[in-house]
Amino acid sequence: MPTALLCFQTVIHGFLKSPFQTNRPLVLALSCLLATNVHAGSPSPESLQSVWQAVMAKQPDKQALPQFDALSSRYLQAGDSWFANGVNLTVRHENDALTDNTGFKSWESGVDFDLSLNQRQSYQQLGESYQQHGERYAKLLQWQAAALTRQLVWELKRAEVQWQRLQQNQGLIAALADKVSASADSGEVPKMDAVLVQKERLSAEKQTLAAYNVYQQRLAAYQYWSGFDSLPLQIEESVPAQNGDLNALLAQHPQWQWAEQQLQQAEAQQQVTLVQAQTKPNVFVGAKSEEDDATAARTSLIVQMRLPLGKSASYQTTQQEQQQAVSAQQIALQKTRQQLHSEVMLAQQALQQEQALLTVSRQQREVSAEALSMAEQAYSLGETPIQTLLQVQSQMLQALLDEDLQVVAVGQAKARLRQALGLGLEWVVSAS
Repeated sequence: MPTALLCFQTVIHGFLKSPFQTNRPLVLALSCLLATNVHAGSPSPESLQSVWQAVMAKQPDKQALPQFDALSSRYLQAGDSWFANGVNLTVRHENDALTDNTGFKSWESGVDFDLSLNQRQSYQQLGESYQQHGERYAKLLQWQAAALTRQLVWELKRAEVQWQRLQQNQGLIAALADKVSASADSGEVPKMDAVLVQKERLSAEKQTLAAYNVYQQRLAAYQYWSGFDSLPLQIEESVPAQNGDLNALLAQHPQWQWAEQQLQQAEAQQQVTLVQAQTKPNVFVGAKSEEDDATAARTSLIVQMRLPLGKSASYQTTQQEQQQAVSAQQIALQKTRQQLHSEVMLAQQALQQEQALLTVSRQQREVSAEALSMAEQAYSLGETPIQTLLQVQSQMLQALLDEDLQVVAVGQAKARLRQALGLGLEWVVSAS
C-alpha cells in the first residue's frame, strides 16, 4: 500500500472511532491542520442566561413598561375620587343699576359636580388592569428575548460546527494531497492521481471559505445583540416533561397570558367608556344673598340636583363600538390558543424527526467508513482508479458533516419546543 494511503487511512479511522471528541490525541497531532478551538482567548458568557440578559437589555420595547405603571396609578387615583368630572365653582351677580335702579343686588355662589358611583369602580378596574398589563408585557418581552437568544445561539452554533468540520475535512484532504503528490514524485502512483487530489483540495478550500463567511455573519449578529465573542459552553436545553394537561401548561404561556390581558383590558376600557358616555346626575350646593334699598339683605342656601332622563343616541353607538372591541379581543385570544397548540405539536414532531435523522446519520457515517476502507484497499491493489477513492472519501466526509449538523439540529429542536411551551431563559435546565 502506498505511504500516502496508509497515513490517510490512519487519520480517517481515528476520526471515525470518535468523531465528537475534541481531546483525542489524533486531533492534537494534527493541530496544525485542524481548527479545534475557534474562540481561544475570547471572552465567553457563563451561561445561556447571560446571553439572554444581554439581549433583553437591548430590547427597545421595555421602555414602555414605566408608562403602564403611570397609567395604572392615574386610573387608581381617579377611582378614589367621588366626583366624576371634578368640581366646578359658580359665581353669579345681579343688579338693576341700569334698569329700575332700586338698589337691588344679588350674589350667588356655589359648587356643582357630577355623581357616578359606577365610574369609581370602573376606573379602579382599569387601573388594576394596567397594573397587570405591565407585568404580563414584561414577561412577554422576556419570552421574545428568549426566542431571539435561541435563534442567535443556534444559528451561530450551526455555522461554527459546519465551518470547523469543513476546516477539518480540508486539512485531511490536504494531508492526502501532499502524500499522494510525494508518492507520484517517487513513481508509486500516476501523476494524474496527484492532480485529481489537488483539484479536490481546492474544492474543499472553497467550501471552507464559504462556510467561514456564513460563520462571520452569524457571529456579527450574535456579537451585536449579546456583546459576547463566543458561545456558552453549555447551550443545549432539556426536554420538559409533558405528563399533565397541555392546556394548563399553555395557560402560563406569556403569549396566552398577554392575549387574556388584552381581553380584560378591553372589558375594563369598555366599562370606563360607557360610564363616561352617560349623562350623570349633577348636584349644585351654594348660597344666595339679595338686598335692595327698601329691604335688608337676605341670605339663603341652595341645593339643586339635575337627573338625566334616558340615554343619548350617541351612547348606543358607543356601546356597540366598545362591544365590537371586546369581541375582537375574544377572537384574538381564541386564535392565540389555537396557534400555541399548533406550534407545540409541530415542535414535538420536529424534535422526533431530528432525533430519528440523527440515528440515521450515525449509521450512514459507519457505513461510509466501511466503504472508505474498502475503497482504500481496492485503490492500493490497483483495482479502482483514484476517482473512486475520492468519491467514497467525499461521501465519508459529508457523512461526518451531516452527523455534526444533525446533533445541532436536535439541540435546536429542543430549544424550539421549550420556546413553543412558553419556557423562557430566566432559568434553564441543561441537557445531560
